[in-house]
Amino acid sequence: MVIALNKFDKIFAKYTQTDEIRAILDSIVNLTPRIDRDRRLIEIEAEFPAIVSKTDLYKIEDGIREAYELNIVRILPKYDKSLFTKRYIPEAVKELNRVGAVSRGFFNDFDYTVNESEIEIKISFNNGGVELLYTAKTNEILSNIIYSEFGLRFDVKITREPVEVVADYFHNEIAELQQQARKTVNEIEAHRSRQIEEAAPVEDIYKDFDRIATLSSSEVINEQDGKIFHIGGKIFDASAPEFIVGSEFDIVEPTPIRLIDGPRKNLIVLGEVFGFETKETRRGDKLILTFSVTDKDSSIYIKLTKPKEELEEYLKNVKNGITVALSCYSKIDSFDGEVILVPDSIAKIKQNYRTDDAPEKRVELHCHTQMSSMDAIIPPADLVKRAHSWGHRAVALTDHGNVQGFPLAMEAAEKLGMKVIYGIENYFVDDTARVLFGDHLDEYMQTGFDAEYCVFDIETTGLSPQSCKITEIGAVILKNGEIIDRFNTFTDPEVHIPEEITKLTGITDDMVAGAPDNAAAVRSFLEFAGNRILVAHNASFDTSFIRKVSQDNQIDFPNPYLDTVALSRYANPELKRHKLDTLAEYYKLGNFNHHRACDDAEMLARILVCLFDKIRGEGAGNLNEMQQLMSERSDPLKLKSYHQILLVKNLTGMKNL
Repeated sequence: MVIALNKFDKIFAKYTQTDEIRAILDSIVNLTPRIDRDRRLIEIEAEFPAIVSKTDLYKIEDGIREAYELNIVRILPKYDKSLFTKRYIPEAVKELNRVGAVSRGFFNDFDYTVNESEIEIKISFNNGGVELLYTAKTNEILSNIIYSEFGLRFDVKITREPVEVVADYFHNEIAELQQQARKTVNEIEAHRSRQIEEAAPVEDIYKDFDRIATLSSSEVINEQDGKIFHIGGKIFDASAPEFIVGSEFDIVEPTPIRLIDGPRKNLIVLGEVFGFETKETRRGDKLILTFSVTDKDSSIYIKLTKPKEELEEYLKNVKNGITVALSCYSKIDSFDGEVILVPDSIAKIKQNYRTDDAPEKRVELHCHTQMSSMDAIIPPADLVKRAHSWGHRAVALTDHGNVQGFPLAMEAAEKLGMKVIYGIENYFVDDTARVLFGDHLDEYMQTGFDAEYCVFDIETTGLSPQSCKITEIGAVILKNGEIIDRFNTFTDPEVHIPEEITKLTGITDDMVAGAPDNAAAVRSFLEFAGNRILVAHNASFDTSFIRKVSQDNQIDFPNPYLDTVALSRYANPELKRHKLDTLAEYYKLGNFNHHRACDDAEMLARILVCLFDKIRGEGAGNLNEMQQLMSERSDPLKLKSYHQILLVKNLTGMKNL
């Protein structure tokens, strides 16, 4: 569907525009949106009368994506050929860096020349880098970007700058950086002099150059009389310490790990232990013990080198995952120059985690772990432990397409006495490759191709049946390949028809004034259709509007419907697109007044005859035989997939899974 518009916000109403962005969007000549609801993706093909910078286009994409909580938004600009000049190459390279992952970093510095049929780009890399770009077909990607935007085809060559040219470039760049550095130093010195002359305190001199190392607060928040400490990303509970190494000590005024940047004495440090390991020294007379602690903001090493018998307390009591308070000092490690901690005493304390305070605990029946790529990061055992800590009786493990987490979850559950419900989030396809939808289909499956069908089309004020209305309904009755009856009516949507819709369909507010409302029009259409099978192009769209009006007005709508888009995809696999005008041209059926319901319905009826003839040529004579034929030849790997949660009830189910 092509929408000619001058107000972008009528389609993307939630997207807030600045005046600068609005001027860009108001200049759009034509717009073609393509929507993938499952992937939450929108591609917007937009024709502009002048060049728009990639920076502005990317800003618009980000704004739409955030406003509608989408995964991907792509604006594909279209320009007249006459607008292409050599100056556009850097803009095309920006798009190349976005879509061609291998190209990133290679084009930070480049030179280029353009002639009638060739673009040569010179980069500051050796031959190995150029070969890598050709292996990734970077030259073809850049050529396709320019062709997509301007309709011009160039051969793209990528070459390397001569060594001496590269050297000159870096020499000049270094000289420029040195000059900038000297300028910055001079500005700081001048700023210092002015501050001294004004008798400003020394600490104010650099107040405009503050840096922060983290978003976490550097302050330690104390609760319950100094027993609960908020540090970094953790909450530590020191109300009941268990002293496991050395002597007892007071856990007061702990220091956040990130503030330990050199040798300091008398430190109290809180953190969770990880990376615990030991190894012998080369002589074999001592043991090197290392582990780390983290407060989820920073981490630091603890390192001890002593005879094994002097480390018995550590080896016995310090384990990965426990939370500790350290009475220690920091120093610079002589081996690697890093700041490390040397503990005198260690106490085991608790962490406060998120809790489930519901009086009646739920059982979570759909959980992913780190075995579900890009979906979760929690290990299976930790998932079981967390559900147990919340007081849940059981938890279901349903990773995407695999059962690798089962053994780890089982081991954790056995130790805790926790029940694990084993399952999977499966992928499945409808390999029947259906084109017929609705209730009571069995009653219609023996319908022959020469039977009566009601072929219809509607025009609307927009794309959503929830918020938009019908403006026209057109339909014909097809029998034995001939149109035997026609139905057409305007219908008053009782709202203003947007200008872009009027420009697309030719239907104005004046044309629908006084026409039946949506309920009356749909009631008349369904009476015309009777109990026949409905046929529409992208039928789920048209029937969604009919169904919405029927539900809102208690109108019976029992008819099954056939989708000619799905039928054409099977019958005409050689076609890349299956739009109505594309099929009309493919079957040489002549021109028609596209985007008017009455004309679209008649053309679709003629296309349906061609599709049935093609299916009949493959040996099918009715809808049931057509369905079987399509199912036999469908490729499950090419069909749309859906998600399905399967849960195991018993050992038989586990074996089957």
